[in-house]
Amino acid sequence: MSVDPAPRPIAVRPATPADAAAIAEIYRPYVEGGTVSFELTAPDTATIGTRMAASGGLYP
Repeated sequence: MSVDPAPRPIAVRPATPADAAAIAEIYRPYVEGGTVSFELTAPDTATIGTRMAASGGLYP
């Protein structure tokens, strides 16, 4: 019988413009192959960055 290792701590922080590329990649499959978004084309990194800037720093 094996013992599960202790879970590693998780750090939660506000998204920054440096995260835009990763956010775009995470979101892409939901736009292209899912039904959870009303978008027809996955936004690119620049679009995500623009949306983040427009949110006034309140991007989740």
